[in-house]
Amino acid sequence: MSEVLQQEPRVVDRRPTGPLVMAGLVCGPIASMVDSNAVNVAVSEIGQELNAPLATVGWIVSAYLLGIGVCLPATAWLARRIGNRRLYMIALAAFALSSAACGLAPGIEALIALRAVQGFASAPLIPLALTLLFGGERERGARPPMVAGLLFFLAPALGPTVGGLLVAAGGWRLIFLINVPLVAFGLLGVSRLTADPPRTDADRGPLDLVGLALLALGATAAIYGASLITSGTRWGSVPAVAGLALLGGYVLHARRTSHPALALGLLSTLGSRVAVLVSVVASIVLFAVMFLIPVFLLREQGLSPVAAGLVLLPQGIAMGVCTGLGEKLAAARGLRTTVACGMLLLAAVTGLLLLVTATTPPWLLAALLAGRGVALGLTLQPIIMGMMNGLSKEDMADGTTVFNVAQRVGGSLGIAGIAAFYEARAPHGDAFHETVLLLVALSLAGLALTPVLSRPTASSG
Repeated sequence: MSEVLQQEPRVVDRRPTGPLVMAGLVCGPIASMVDSNAVNVAVSEIGQELNAPLATVGWIVSAYLLGIGVCLPATAWLARRIGNRRLYMIALAAFALSSAACGLAPGIEALIALRAVQGFASAPLIPLALTLLFGGERERGARPPMVAGLLFFLAPALGPTVGGLLVAAGGWRLIFLINVPLVAFGLLGVSRLTADPPRTDADRGPLDLVGLALLALGATAAIYGASLITSGTRWGSVPAVAGLALLGGYVLHARRTSHPALALGLLSTLGSRVAVLVSVVASIVLFAVMFLIPVFLLREQGLSPVAAGLVLLPQGIAMGVCTGLGEKLAAARGLRTTVACGMLLLAAVTGLLLLVTATTPPWLLAALLAGRGVALGLTLQPIIMGMMNGLSKEDMADGTTVFNVAQRVGGSLGIAGIAAFYEARAPHGDAFHETVLLLVALSLAGLALTPVLSRPTASSG
């Protein structure tokens, strides 16, 4: 892995091609990630229509996260037994059906239960899409597609904007119902992929029940605890800490079993572990601002949710455009240099948010956020390229699942900490600018780690 993090491989790319196939591979993940973020802007309207208190409505978000936490750790094992393409199509179909059911839910109780099913169905979509994009027919070391960065970071960046527009256009049910035609198109594209190869005895290895239990309970507790902390629940740290302890227990368990539920090869070197850590830091700085800016715009400037979402839109667009730039710079200048430039620019532009006040024009704030999008495009795509290129086809499902678990758990806990800090400082001072300073410090911490990305360090021990 460390060798891949030092230089770009020069191997013929044989990933799935054709616009219909590529669209099919990204439709599901993008729909699921936009959906999960768009729902947040519809919570108030859902409560009003279904006559439910806000505390109860909040469970439509928590139930979705719990469903993800239960299923995500089992993705790699299921993929080995069923096949990547087949499991991906099953998950797509289940996500479409559960989305339709959510859109037609007659009451809050039914909606909460269906959101858990929807989260369960969506969990495998991102790691499997990445596995099919990076693995498939390519040889080890081929360049990954640019859309990989979009799967992780552009879709959720657009979620609040899309959610606000959909609610304004057709109400909260449209957020769920719009998934059905999108996913149907995705199924059409994926059906053109080559069928999975026959399963071997190795693929049908023994089920690691202890490992799956540790992973599922750990991821679920950590993600759920993070959501409680973000919403201001004082005891949210209890499940968060318990979840981290269970995940730590899985790491010890995986080292002692010959057939772990989830292989941890992606984390086998110092360079690869730092790459995951830097990506988590960057995603925290990204999504924390997506929490912070709407709160500021609604409380301090009195904007509507739709208007606040539109202020965030340039950041998502700039990030999507610059993923291609990040890919090219990493190929020309190397991973360490490109990511270091991205993290430095991220710290600088985030620092400019210290100049924002209640009278700052929204267009100027949008321009600053677009600058952050450029920085994130330079940072996140090259890291994904380096990590995924270091995996063989056989290890791809485990690697993408490990990366996704790290992003979900690390990102959720980091953002929860940022939200808790903001709420704690709100009664005593300038919470917005103090939180911005914290995000600048996080960006600089990520910058300080970048030299390790190219260090030829061996394993972990």
